[in-house]
Amino acid sequence: MMVNPRSTPWQLSLLTISVVSVTGGCALLVPASRDPIELATQEQKESACDASALDPELEGRSAILSVGPAYSSIPSKAGYDTHLLGAELRYRPLPGLTTERLERALRCHAVRLTLARTIPPDDPFVLPNAWVKIKVEAAETSFVVRATSTEATEAKEILARATSFAKN
Repeated sequence: MMVNPRSTPWQLSLLTISVVSVTGGCALLVPASRDPIELATQEQKESACDASALDPELEGRSAILSVGPAYSSIPSKAGYDTHLLGAELRYRPLPGLTTERLERALRCHAVRLTLARTIPPDDPFVLPNAWVKIKVEAAETSFVVRATSTEATEAKEILARATSFAKN
């Protein structure tokens, strides 16, 4: 881009702001990384995952009370559009268990399996080529664990894995 040598400082400042605004806005259009190894490494640092953070009882199937689909509803002209996001697993409360502890244990479980590239065929918290988002909330008599993805095929796979995981 050529700049007129007679441009005033005000015009040059405006040009600089415009260029920075346009190029800075482009970063928002670039999708975040979906590489599961990269995301697992980041999660490992954020959650401080180590061997002590893992509890076999929390990772196992015996703590699961039920499994169902996790949906999102988005307002539309016809009312609401419902989209499958993955699975909701209800966990029985265990002595001393908190939402934070359960979420950390499940996230660290996903980190460990993803980084080891050991993906069990029915584990709803890990997928071969994607990162599963895990969120835990307290309910009246249980914990609700949402294992989700924004990709429709991944969401279906998470639900199928969760259903199989709870049955076995």
